Amino acid sequence: LGMTQGEHLESLAKMFNKRFQKSAGAALEAVPLGIAGDASPNVLWRLLHGEMPESFSPPVWWLSLGMNDLARMQCSEEVVIMGILRVVEEIRLRKPDAKM
Repeated sequence: LGMTQGEHLESLAKMFNKRFQKSAGAALEAVPLGIAGDASPNVLWRLLHGEMPESFSPPVWWLSLGMNDLARMQCSEEVVIMGILRVVEEIRLRKPDAKM
């Protein structure tokens, strides 16, 4: 939940806070939930196994998926798109009003 792992990420945390934390003067409030090195199947697994609380309903969902699928996993573009769409489908099943 927004924790940085290592000093090399401090500049990214500052930039994120400036743009997405109301306490730092941003217009939007956001929660970074990414896990470094994650691929779309990892995100889907967590969604399918109860790691998204029922009460979690942000007004906007910003998904950034696929780079690790392409680079680290060396998936084809088609497989990457299918993985992203499957994650979106699962979120929409659980949160039909989600805006992504």
